[in-house]
Parts: sequence; C-alpha cells; structure tokens
Amino acid sequence: MEENALQKPGRDRSMDLLRALAIILMVYGHLGGLPLGWPFNCFPLYSYHMPLFLFVSGYLFHDILFRDYGRFLKKKTLSLALPLIGWNIVYAVIVSLLNARGRFSFLPSIEDVWTVHNLFIEPFIGGHQYMLNLATWFVGMLYVSLVIYGLLHVALKRIPDWGMLLFYFGIGVLGLWGSTKHLQDQNRWLLLVFHVSQGMFYIHLGRCFRIYIEPFFSRFNKWLVACVLLVVWYFSLRYFNAVPYVMVWMSYNNRIMQPLIAGAMGCMFWKTLADIIVDYVRPNRLETLISQSSWQIMTHHLLVRFAWDWVFICYILKDVGQLEVFHNTFWYMLPIDWFNLSIFLCIGVPMLWYVVWTWVKSRLGKPF
Repeated sequence: MEENALQKPGRDRSMDLLRALAIILMVYGHLGGLPLGWPFNCFPLYSYHMPLFLFVSGYLFHDILFRDYGRFLKKKTLSLALPLIGWNIVYAVIVSLLNARGRFSFLPSIEDVWTVHNLFIEPFIGGHQYMLNLATWFVGMLYVSLVIYGLLHVALKRIPDWGMLLFYFGIGVLGLWGSTKHLQDQNRWLLLVFHVSQGMFYIHLGRCFRIYIEPFFSRFNKWLVACVLLVVWYFSLRYFNAVPYVMVWMSYNNRIMQPLIAGAMGCMFWKTLADIIVDYVRPNRLETLISQSSWQIMTHHLLVRFAWDWVFICYILKDVGQLEVFHNTFWYMLPIDWFNLSIFLCIGVPMLWYVVWTWVKSRLGKPF
C-alpha cells in the first residue's frame, strides 16, 4: 500500500479545488469579507486557508524528488525564491513611483524602499515591506519550510511517516508556545522560525493523508469521514472558544495546540470534501485556471484592489474626503455594493496576467 502511494500520480483535480478554495478565501479576507453566516462564524477561514496551501504541497511531495536533493533545491529556488525576489523588486519600483506622485502613509519612504533588508531578506520573514505585495510573505515561508522539510526527510528517512508527524506536531507546539511569549517581537528572525515550525507540520500532514488515509477511501465512506472530521473540527474550535487566527504574525490569542488541531481538521475535511466533489461534479476549466494562477493571484490581488479603490474614489465617488482616507488607510474598503466586482477584479486580473504570460512563453518557446 505505501509503495503504491508513493508513486508520483498525474494531475489531481482535488488539489486544484483546494488551491482554488484557499486563494479565493485569502482574497475574500483581504477585501474585508462579508458575513457569510454560520459556517464561516463557526469555522474561521483564517484557521485553515493558509494551512491548505501547505497541506497541498505535502500531499504532492513524493520520495522520488529526493533522489537528488540538490535538484529539488534548485527547482524550488527557481520556482519560489527567485520569482519572489524578482516581483519584490518590481513592487519596490511601484512603491517608488507612488511615493513620487504623492505620499501614502502606509507605504515606506523612498529611503527605506531600496534597502538590502527590504529587497532580499524581509520577503522571507514578514513580507510587509511594501504592503502592496504583502501576501507573498507566504511564498517565502513556504520556500524555507520545504527546504528544511526536505533536509529532515533525507536525514530522518528511517523514521516512519506517522512518527515524523508526531515529531512535526511537537515542533509546531514549541513554535506556538514561543509565539505566546512574543519572542518574535524581541527577535524578528524567530517569526520565520515559528512560521516554519507550523509549515512543516501541515506539509507532512498532507503527505500522511495521501499515504495512510486516502488509500482506504471508497465512494461512500468519504461521506462518513467528512462528517467525522467536521464534528471534530467544530468541537476543537468550540472547546477553546473560536478565536481569530493571524498566521502571518503568529497571533493565536495565547493558544498553543488549538491552532494546529483546528488547522489539521480543516485541511483534512476540505480534502475529503474535494474528493467527494470529484466523484459527483464534472470538472470545469475555471477551477483549474484559478489553481494554476494561484501564485499570481496571491502576489498581485492587493495591487489590483489598490488600483481599483483609487479609480473608484476618483472617478465614481469623486469624493476628496474619501481620497484622503484612502491615502492614510491601506485597508480602505469600498461600499458593500461593490464587493462582488472587487472580488472578480482581484481574482480575474491576475488570472488574465497568468494566461497572457503563459501564452507569451509558449510562443517564445523558452523556459522562465
């Protein structure tokens, strides 16, 4: 069973569904979000939407990648770290141009934009150096988590996967304990350490789910598993009185184990539900396109929101007072009537960029 589970499969539609769900929820949260009623009140989206990306990475993690760790490291550097730095430089240019036009209180000053720290280091720690691309903090954390996870996977390969899951859970708990002591406020590098401590747990959880749980799924027992996971997830949140989660700052309201348990239940529930959807709902191109462009959406959706807010205030509202508010509040939110259009633009524009760039690359016939 385990040997077969470790074979590298073709494209998994359930992974597309999970990535699409996670990126939509992230955009939704960054637009202020509308009250969606009971499900989102009982299961705060910040408790699981970023862990979902890590879970997917672990699910797709296969031993074959580590026959040559150097090759794996090169692949992740080219696909994650270098694009992160490249786009960070682009956003440094954008912020410089905005500063030249007029001061925004939430953007760094010109002298702070072009520092080595903000260009090459901060993207892997907090990621809020230029604000307009703040969501890419996750890309830096994912890269470091995968690199360290891969090293440990090679070094500790004799330990069974279920034993490693307990090991990573323990590391995650230590990271959460450190965050409750606000150690990251005293040493900023500890923020990255605490991020990685959580990240490796969710990565390995995805791998263990594929190896130990999914092989026993049938078309019908998935419903039972989904119900059990939903109940456990619900009570893991209710028992501790569900609190706001902010993974980027490791802000969990002094909770140590609850975030890991709630995040794990959420990831496994949505994966099981995605498997059920695959069984009963026909695939469509949109879900795949959203999944494939998830990193573009993550990187650029806040810039799209920023530009759209500016256009709306200046040319639709034509309100100087609101423009002043906008200049001083990054999280300025449009009137609720425009929420759906904002969601469409923040997802659709980066998707369009992905489609165009993919077409350009295919025409040039060169790898990027």
